[in-house]
Amino acid sequence: MISHKHYLDFLFKTGLTQAEFIFIFLVYKKDTNYINRYKERFPTEDGTMIGKYNTNRLIEDGWIKQEGDEYVAADKFRRLFISDSNGFDELVEYYPKYYETDKGVKMPLVLADKFQYSLKYGGMINNSIAEHNEIIKDIEYGAEHNLINFKIEKFIDSQFWNVLREKRLGDTTNNIHEEHTFG
Repeated sequence: MISHKHYLDFLFKTGLTQAEFIFIFLVYKKDTNYINRYKERFPTEDGTMIGKYNTNRLIEDGWIKQEGDEYVAADKFRRLFISDSNGFDELVEYYPKYYETDKGVKMPLVLADKFQYSLKYGGMINNSIAEHNEIIKDIEYGAEHNLINFKIEKFIDSQFWNVLREKRLGDTTNNIHEEHTFG
């Protein structure tokens, strides 16, 4: 689950408006279709998405750059996101490598198709670095409390980090290990 708090805290911290954030995000995603749809739905006097003054201010403040006739998200904004492969690689780095059964057999937990699950994971979290960092904390908590005994594919498919986060943040008193493990 992507928390709205990350986005709102970002807006509060930076002073960007919602429209400016949406514009930068669509520029970052190179989604001209939605930029055009936005301009049709919420027209400005000069025909741009947020007005030339605001666009120039975003350039001056280092949020976007102009390259020819196009805008691109600057590093200042791009740092908020993690690439699919980097996110998945870091997930694997923190995820438990093995689970030892009651009979002493070590079961590997990280043998996923990297390409498929990199894309899936990145899409699930909208490549949000803030959400990714929370998931890493969830994995660390789950590993520390011996709550992860299934392959990383099931962890991603089920978004099990949400269950771990509830436990980590103290939102539940249930016995998470018995109720939410995958065999």
